[in-house]
Amino acid sequence: TRISGGDIDPVAVRVAKANVRANRTLRPIPMRVSAGPFETADTVVANILARPLMAMAPRLAPSARRTLILSGLRVADRRRIEAASCPAASSADSARHTREQEERQGATCR
Repeated sequence: TRISGGDIDPVAVRVAKANVRANRTLRPIPMRVSAGPFETADTVVANILARPLMAMAPRLAPSARRTLILSGLRVADRRRIEAASCPAASSADSARHTREQEERQGATCR
């Protein structure tokens, strides 16, 4: 399994590198200062605010071969982010979610 990471903030990258060293990972985990996505992967994790996330959605969503995990977002932004990240998701699928389900789980692209 190959893991890499990055951030636009050099301080965040420096802290992430220190965490990799402190956790004594079996393999090196490359970190870089850059706006993602960094490469195509089975799973892509993004902890980004809604507005920048929607701007990078056309590049970010296709970089995840299987799973795209988006965190740090408000429930109120879910539908806009889902539309930007999952353009093929049907509105019928979205309509099946209740407000309570939305708060417990994220969007699913089909």
